[in-house]
Amino acid sequence: MTNKFVNSICEYFHLEKDSDIAQSVPKRFQKHENCVVFHESDFSHLFWTENQSQLWNFVSKYFGVHKVALKACVKNDDFRSPTCRLVVGDERDPWVTHKDNGVVYCFDITKSMFCFGNISEKMRVASFDCSNEVVVDLFAGVGYFTLPYLVHARANFVYACEWNPASCVALRRALLLNKCANRCEVLEGDNRIFCPSGVADRVNLGLIPECSGFFRVACAALKEQGGVLHVHRNVTVGGENAESYHRAVDEDVSSDWIAKTKKEEISLEVGLELCSELKEVFQTVKMCRGRVCVKLLNVFKVKNYAPHVQHFVFDIKVNNVF
Repeated sequence: MTNKFVNSICEYFHLEKDSDIAQSVPKRFQKHENCVVFHESDFSHLFWTENQSQLWNFVSKYFGVHKVALKACVKNDDFRSPTCRLVVGDERDPWVTHKDNGVVYCFDITKSMFCFGNISEKMRVASFDCSNEVVVDLFAGVGYFTLPYLVHARANFVYACEWNPASCVALRRALLLNKCANRCEVLEGDNRIFCPSGVADRVNLGLIPECSGFFRVACAALKEQGGVLHVHRNVTVGGENAESYHRAVDEDVSSDWIAKTKKEEISLEVGLELCSELKEVFQTVKMCRGRVCVKLLNVFKVKNYAPHVQHFVFDIKVNNVF
């Protein structure tokens, strides 16, 4: 797509492909159903400034969209709001739709961001069978995981916690588009205040680089007998700062997942450390009198995050033995 776009734009504007003008044509961009997004620094050559009208007309026709947007850096606010403006389309209608594995997402492109990097985890969530389960999504956003839980995993009900008002509006619209609004409640505000207790078979903690500050909320959300926690975490698996742990042996903490490489051994140790921490939190929150057994079911690599740093999801099962 990218090479075709560069070739097509060069042909349309009669440009030599090795010219400075052609070299300023971006090879990366974000494509949604009805919008394509470039960076503010793209098309930096003076030629494009002098031919903006023709440029955006070509872009919108080439991609078959009626909206074109330019994004800049993320704002330094509590919601990591985007700096984004429409250069083609009605500014009074900044809503964008995006289809991903049969799920329709929608959001105001000037107020919410869309993450393309978690597609592997969204596909994995879609493969779950949650037909008889209640799920709590602690960091729902515009529905990255909430919607796959509902549309594909067929969760019986999802409590979607989100403190960004713009993302809550977007998620409610997406729930209607995907015809599953009757199986989801969007809880707007701080999940440490509004998340329900004792309701969940499964809790999704999709916050990186780490989310240990929300373990109490997650454990409180689980039913008394326990359940499954999907803990997202960045792990430093190499270099001078590679993580290491020296855990005390605990017969109630175990793993079904087997490490096959040095990097996976580091991830396994992180996962078992998370199990130990969650066991203690669960025991405290639920005031358990009997044994609590915690098992690391799986470790799933989502993506490379930075040099030597990888984004993982740790699937952890907590079992309250009455």
